[in-house]
This record gives sequence, C-alpha cells and structure tokens, in this order.
Amino acid sequence: MNMKKILVIAVIVVIALWLFDRRGQEQPAPETPATPNTVGEVTGETPTNEQPTPAEPAEVKPVEIVPVEPIEPAAAEPAEAPAPAAMENSISATGALPRTAEIKKAKIHYFTKGNLELCARDTVALERALDEKYEFAAVATLVELSKPLPQTFIDQGYASAFEPGTRLMNVRVSNEGTATADFNEKLNVNVSRCGKEQRRAQIVNTLKEFPGIKNVVVTVGEEVW
Repeated sequence: MNMKKILVIAVIVVIALWLFDRRGQEQPAPETPATPNTVGEVTGETPTNEQPTPAEPAEVKPVEIVPVEPIEPAAAEPAEAPAPAAMENSISATGALPRTAEIKKAKIHYFTKGNLELCARDTVALERALDEKYEFAAVATLVELSKPLPQTFIDQGYASAFEPGTRLMNVRVSNEGTATADFNEKLNVNVSRCGKEQRRAQIVNTLKEFPGIKNVVVTVGEEVW
C-alpha cells in the first residue's frame, strides 16, 4: 500500500469520528415529565402541596316549633230525656200487665177540689182514654196522670195535686208485683208534706188498678218517697 492511500483512509476516519462526536453533542436532552396538579390535570401553574380548604358548612337555622292549640271537640248536644215510650222494656217481664191496645182505657185517680183543699188523701177514679203508642197500660196511665187535667174535668170539680211539667221517667215492675215509678224533679216542686202525700196517693191508687201490681215505690232520681 502506498502512502497516498494511507492518507486518504486516515482522513476518512478522522471525518467519521468528528461527525459521530458532533452528532452526540447535538442530541437533545430528554424532557422532564410535567407533574400533575392536585386534580390530575397538567397546568402551567406551579403545583403546590397544600390541601384544598374544605367548604364551610352552611349555617343550619333552628326550626321554630310553633305550639298548636289543641282542638277542643265540639260540645255534644245534650241528650234529650228518654221519651216515655222507651219505658216499655222495663215492665215487659210481668206478663200479667195488660197492653194498652187491649184495654184502650183505664181508671186514673184524681181528687175532688174539696178533698184536695182539705189535704185529704181520698181519690176518685176517672176512666180516661190511653195513648196507644205506649205498649203497656201501666205506663200509659202514669203518662196521662202527669199531664195537666183537662178543663172539662176541672169544671166538674176534679183536681190534680201534680205540678205542671211533671213527667214520668221510668217504670219497673218486678215479678213479685212491686212497681217502681220514677218521675222528674217537678214532682218535688211546690210540694208540702200534705201535697207530697196527695201526689203519692194519686200514683199508688192509679197503679193498683192493675191486678198484677201489689206494691208501689215512688222515686225522683235517687230519692225514694
């Protein structure tokens, strides 16, 4: 090999080494990956390690409790006093007592004016028509007795010791023949000892017209005459 070829090869090697070295110097440095922020997004802002400030809870206003006035129940209408017709069951146990529809009339005891004024207890029986809406005649007679005496009888000289407004409330008749007749408070109104005996005489004598009744008890509520 001559000298000329050796020089050419040396020059090529030097150039190749120079080019290789230059290429290594111009190779760009690897990029550093961006650090994600706290929400996982790449932004241009500098990330911080501060934790997000929690939102303050909304102020809860206390609920104002307004007392509710209790609703008073509507006042119940006063129950009407039981009509005399409601007394029918109280004497149905005594089969000996006649039905009103069977006899239609009965003897009811009153006073003559003279005896009433003299405080006598002798009564007089007058036959009166009975109201057939009452099943038992014993009830119908006491209802009729407690009514004001018709003027026609007053003109004939008869009188009743009962106070106007007196009303029969209940009748009970036992199987032994004891009748208990209960009246309202009017039976005690404007009554002297004499008047009380006379009113009792009218009730007792009227009820004893029925063969099934042997004894009579008169009451005003819890008071026994």
